[in-house]
Amino acid sequence: MWGTGSHSGHSVVVLTLDGEKYVVESQDGWYWPKMNIQRTPWKKWMEYAENADFNAALLPLKDEYRAKFDQPAAESWFKWMEGYPYGYHNMLYSWIDTPENNWPSLVAPKLLPALLDIVDRIMPDAVSSLFTEGMNLRLGTSGLTLREITIEAESRNMTLEDVMAIPERDTWIYSDGPSQMCSALVIGVYKAAGIFGDL
Repeated sequence: MWGTGSHSGHSVVVLTLDGEKYVVESQDGWYWPKMNIQRTPWKKWMEYAENADFNAALLPLKDEYRAKFDQPAAESWFKWMEGYPYGYHNMLYSWIDTPENNWPSLVAPKLLPALLDIVDRIMPDAVSSLFTEGMNLRLGTSGLTLREITIEAESRNMTLEDVMAIPERDTWIYSDGPSQMCSALVIGVYKAAGIFGDL
């Protein structure tokens, strides 16, 4: 909520899979029985949501989008995604789509790279997972460290903020597979189902 300015904290899709109604989601909450991209039968998910003290809102698709919804394509795409990890690799990039103007409140654009440089010295694996893998994909490079990414960006007359604002591509595969947080998974289902046309 803080990162995106949204009033919601989680997004899911209700999807029929193999003739049964499921809630499909990308989940990594400590309060949830399992993690990763997953499906949970509708009734069981509602129990979990109540136990987690969720305030859930069901928002059905408009009739025009229901008419476009390609159920077999959505089902096939979700089954391909099922089991992959929660989308930590690109979570930060979902907040930032301009170099300067769409940062979370109280975060100056230059603050995150400086903080990451400090954290990189203490927890390099976490910074690699949360930040540098995505930056390497945006630059078309592989295996560069945070400092090497900074040098590479400068050689292209770009700031780190410029590189961070490069949009995520659905085709990018991270070290442990495709990376989608909850809201990206929802949009992925909708795209696979064809409700956005030829996007």
